[in-house]
Parts: sequence; C-alpha cells; structure tokens
Amino acid sequence: MTITTLSNEIIYIILHQEIVSIKDIVSFGLTCRQFLNVICHNNILWQTKLYQRWPRMKKIYDNRIQNKECINFKDEVKASIKCRNKLRSLLSLMSEKFFQKDYLSESDMKHFDALFCPDMGGHIMNYHFLKDEMIHLITMSSLLPDCNLTHKYYSKELLLYLQQRHIKNIWQEFINCPKEQQLLEKAATIVAQWYQPQKHIFYCDVEASLDNIAQQVFERLKKAHWEHPIFSKSAEQFSFWKHNINDNQWSKKEEEQIINILRTILFDELGFCGSSVSDSYTYKLEDILIDCVLENKVGDAVSLAIIFHSVTRRLGVRCNLISFPTHFFLSWKPKSITEKSEEECFYIDIFHGGAIVGRNDCPRTRGRRCPIENFNKHNEISPTEVVLRMIYHLQMVNPNYQHYQDRTLQIRSLMEFRYMIKPYDIDEIQALGHHYMQNQMDLSDLLNSLQKILQFNYTVTLNCSINKIFNHFQIKMKIQKIFQNISPKVRCKIKYAVGMIVTSKKHVPNYTGVIIGWDETFNPRNITNPELKIVDAKFNSMAQPFYFILSEDGNKYYATEDSLIEAHPPRWIEHIEIGRYFCRFAGSHYVPNEVLKRQYMFDKLVLDGLC
Repeated sequence: MTITTLSNEIIYIILHQEIVSIKDIVSFGLTCRQFLNVICHNNILWQTKLYQRWPRMKKIYDNRIQNKECINFKDEVKASIKCRNKLRSLLSLMSEKFFQKDYLSESDMKHFDALFCPDMGGHIMNYHFLKDEMIHLITMSSLLPDCNLTHKYYSKELLLYLQQRHIKNIWQEFINCPKEQQLLEKAATIVAQWYQPQKHIFYCDVEASLDNIAQQVFERLKKAHWEHPIFSKSAEQFSFWKHNINDNQWSKKEEEQIINILRTILFDELGFCGSSVSDSYTYKLEDILIDCVLENKVGDAVSLAIIFHSVTRRLGVRCNLISFPTHFFLSWKPKSITEKSEEECFYIDIFHGGAIVGRNDCPRTRGRRCPIENFNKHNEISPTEVVLRMIYHLQMVNPNYQHYQDRTLQIRSLMEFRYMIKPYDIDEIQALGHHYMQNQMDLSDLLNSLQKILQFNYTVTLNCSINKIFNHFQIKMKIQKIFQNISPKVRCKIKYAVGMIVTSKKHVPNYTGVIIGWDETFNPRNITNPELKIVDAKFNSMAQPFYFILSEDGNKYYATEDSLIEAHPPRWIEHIEIGRYFCRFAGSHYVPNEVLKRQYMFDKLVLDGLC
C-alpha cells in the first residue's frame, strides 16, 4: 500500500497532526494534482494549521466566526506568511537606518503604516499578524541560536508604535459613541492595552470576566430572593443593560438586594480587595490595569469601582463613579417608587467591602469630617476623566518596583497617551515637546497641533503663548542633530574590543557590562552627554583608551582602560539596548551587528580569539 491508495479521510487525519507544518502541507500538495486537490479546498485543514502555527490568533478568528464571517483560511495563512516576511525584511533595514538614534520618533516609523493600515492597502488582519510576530520575536529566548537581538530590539520599537496607532483608532471610535455607551470597562481596557503592548489583551476577555461575576450574583439572587422582578426580564433586556443604561430599574429594596449580594460575592467569596498606597503616593502597576486586577483580585479604588459599576449595570442598577477629595466612591441614587421619603444619593465605599454609606457616614478627609451632602449632586466622572486619572496613577508607579531600563519609555508613552486624549491642550503639548527635545525626537506632530490651535483660537494672550512655544519648537527642529556616516576606527594600543564583557577592578556592584565602543583617548564631548556616567576620568588618565559600556545596572558608562578587567566567566548582560549594538550572544562575547561591525571592523580579530 502506498500513500496514493489511502483515502482522503486518512490523509486528512495525518495532515492534521501538529508535527506536520504548513511548509510540509505545501510540499505535499506540490507532489501531484491529486494531493493538491486534497489540500486546496479543505478549509478546516488550513484553519487547524493556522491555529497550530500561531495559537494566539485563534481567539481573534473565533470572534470573527461568531460574527458570521466567512473566512478562507488558506488565504489567511498566505496573508500571514507574507506579512511576517515583510516585517522581518523591514526589521533587517532598521539598524542601518536608525543606529545613531537613541529614540525613534513617530515620523521615523510612518512608512510602517502601509503594512497594517487597511486604508493603505494592508490586509485587515495584518495588525494582528504583526503584533503576534513581534511578541514572538521579543519573548524568544535571547540565548537561542536563531534569536536576532537587533530584530528583537527594533521589534519593541515597532510594536509600541503599532499598538499606539491601533489604540488611537479605537479611542476615536470610543469617544464618538453616545455618552451612555462609553463604558468604563472599555475605557479601562484601552488603558491596559496602551500600557502593555507586549500582551494580548482582549476586551471580550474583560467582558467575559464581568459577565461571569454578574451571573454568579444572578444565581445567588435567585436562591435568596426568588421573588425579585429581575427574573422576569428577557435576555434582550440584559443585553441592553450590558451596553447601555440610563436609570435604575428597581425599587430601593430590590437594588439593595443586588448590591449586597454583589458585595458578598466580590469581596468575601472571590476575594477582591483594595491595594495599599504608600505615604509617597506610589502605586503598583498590577493594581491599576483592569486585566491584572481581574486576575489578581487586588486593585486601586478606580479599578475596583469600575468592576463594581460594570457588574451592577449588567443587573439593572446604575452606579456612577464619583471623585471625592481623597477617595473614589460609587454614587447610587435609588429609584423611589413606593417610598415618599426625600430622594438622596448613597455612596458605595469600594475600599471598605462595598459598604453603603449615607450623608452622615463620610470619612475624615483633609483633617476634618467632609459632609457627604455637599457631594449629593456631584456629577459623575466621565470615562475620559477616568482614563486621565489612571494615567496619573501609572505615572506614579513606584520606580523601584519596575525595571529601571524601561521606565523612561513608559513615562513617554503615558505622556503620548495624555496628548492623544487632549491633543489641543497647551500644557500637554509643551510637556511632551520638552521631552522630545531632550531626546532629539521629531516635533512635527506637535507643531501641527499648535498650528490648528492658532487657526481656531481668538484669545490674543493665549495666541502669544502658543506662538512662543511654536517658535521655540521650530528653532529646536532646525538645530537637531544631523547624523552622518562614521568612518571605521583603527585599533592602536587598544586592549579590549566591542562585544567583550568587562567588569570594574573596584568591584562596583552591578558594574559588569559589555563594550559598545571606544575612544583612543578621552573625548571631552562626552562630558555633556547626560546618559553617560564617566568613570575614573582623572587628569593623569586622560591619555589612555576610554570604553563605552552598557552595564547590567541599566546605565551607560565611559570608563578608563585601567579601571576594567575581563569578566570571568563572561555572562549575559541584561540591558534594554543590547540589541541596538549586537545581533547575538556567543557565550564568550557579544557579536556586533552589521553597523557596529563596520565601525569597529578591526575588533573582529580580537573577538575571534575569544571563541
């Protein structure tokens, strides 16, 4: 018996095995017309292969299938491979183009848009293909032989840009929705997606978690209060409340029953609790982002309030998020039907187990009791204000809590997030512009925003201020650094080479690092470089070689040759910019990428001797 005598059903079973790759399928189909027909028109086979090769794409396609989309999975596989190949080709060119830039601006990556924007000819799934591929490259073990550190480095830059471009579109759609459809959980998900580009965060997952909590409350309510009118409502009504609610649906007693059961399930049984904030008002990242809070069950007041609010809305109870001077509450105004008492707001204290408090229960704030009736008619905080408050909390994340190497980029990302939300706010433009100027980044987008403000603003005083900022930005744009080709350096009495791993003779903690460049003698221009920490630059040591070092403490050093020794044994150096200079770790040293290799071409002989 040969394979040609096997039935198609048996062949399908064989081809569906995970060990059989897409390349194997294509090769199999090219052997003869019979096998080509077997694979060409089997949509389930291509769907299986796509899910096996790129498992993180399954959820996205499953959602499309649920929405009754007709998908040709063979075409999707082709589009995915084509897109990922284009990405790798693009990554291979980025080092050549941007090697001398410390930070990439949005204008540096505009050409990337054509690869993922549908209105520029990109496949509708290219955003997802690209994100999936870049996360794969970034999370790949750096010690694997096929891991290109330079591709990994620029993947982080491109992924950040890709995610921000995508979120800008989502945010625009969000704020264009009617006010009652601007859901807080959706806004919180947008924050989580913006801040965590390397994670696959789906709004449908957040929805499902909240739906699950609401279902638990519903089931418990059925046991405890079977006569509650909620059980007479249709599925369509619940679906409407999930996305849109204008007013409470029940009497005060009925609403309290729902709220009390939610309190029990959320705080007592599921174990959700409030996070502690230090005296210096620093926060933990996981306590702010809604995906983390739903997973870890610990959150700050805003995130817990959003969860509580979202669940009650699904059950026909409207609670509004209110910002007090030093705290967040949910306001709840019962719908009085039979009661004739004066209507008043109650407040749900999310940090104290969802306790319902009235006008006599306000906690002490600012050293005195704050009469809650002062806030009885306080307007709810809008989703935009919630997002801005969450950004503020993210900016206050304890810097010691996160890895120092990424913190600067994250702060810039948050400033860009604020600018996206308030694109014509002068203070936001000025703050972001100052950051860009410090880091030699392009100011074109900010200049465009200032021009638009000038066109539509008629206040003379404000116009003078805007013109001043505009002119300052223009001057800075003109004097920004012009990068030129650098000639190869000739070695002369240079002991170490780029890629070698060295440490300090003085045993400074965490001072071990990798050499990324050298000068034959001290170069005084490096004194003005704020990123460089200069080591042992004494008058009598200026004539010896100085080395640029990426240190595992996250810093860059400019150190004398006398202060260094080779690290024994050599080891991997954890630094965010490793991939900017090197393509792989060879065990004994780092291998310079093509751009660095050309600049220090004669160092290769030294590195070859280390192998």
